[in-house]
Amino acid sequence: MRPAPRIATVRQAGVASFFVEPSPPAYSRLLDRALELAATAHRTQVRKGSQVPYVMHPVHVAILLLKHGFPEEVVVAGVLHDVVEDTDVTLETVEAEFGPAVAALVASVTETKTERGDAAPRPWRVRKEEQLEALRRATHHTAALKAADAIHNCHSTLRELDRVGAEAWRRFRAPPPEQVWYFRAVVRGVRAHLGEHPIAVELAALVERLAARATEDEGEASRESAPAASSRESAPGGTARDSAPGAPGGAAQRGEAAQRGEAAAQAS
Repeated sequence: MRPAPRIATVRQAGVASFFVEPSPPAYSRLLDRALELAATAHRTQVRKGSQVPYVMHPVHVAILLLKHGFPEEVVVAGVLHDVVEDTDVTLETVEAEFGPAVAALVASVTETKTERGDAAPRPWRVRKEEQLEALRRATHHTAALKAADAIHNCHSTLRELDRVGAEAWRRFRAPPPEQVWYFRAVVRGVRAHLGEHPIAVELAALVERLAARATEDEGEASRESAPAASSRESAPGGTARDSAPGAPGGAAQRGEAAQRGEAAAQAS
């Protein structure tokens, strides 16, 4: 990062005038090229459930890293952190254009979403456990990159929950408790490398806000479903019809519940 410019004072004819001493240029050709690549690679993508261009996410990740004082290679990796995972850009291209340090950082946070030659997505839990294992073996710069990524994702989720309500959870491939489990595990992994660094503290507080919102939404869903369940149980023969393993009504309802569970497991 550039050192903060010093203010110098010069007295001319008894009048004090101030100027900023020269410092290295703020413009970064490397960062400019990274922004150009990310904007081009993500140009057809939007954030989940919105029309917001996807590129705002990696740009905000880079801004977070910049504000927390991390070096240029980490900021550039923030801009590029999803290009290998979500676009046709290869890790070899990243290394050729931005160097091995940036490529290593991008590789360290890149998920393998599908098996080679298979269009079907790999299980969400498997992918997240792989990411947590990679975080355990990571450098402190990788931990910072992971923290910035999680901070912006948590903020985006909370904003959507405020905007559309609990329906926003359905956009993800795992239910709220699983999302909270993952983000809390990320916090532990980040703190193992960065301790009480401000970026780790910021992430931890944000994850607990998300966890509280998940608990609130789960409780609300339970309260809304309770009257319907009471109504079924109070209907003549309702209890036997709904709970008996061989009853057609119960089987249909269990089948519908299973389908809903499968759909939820396939939705981030």
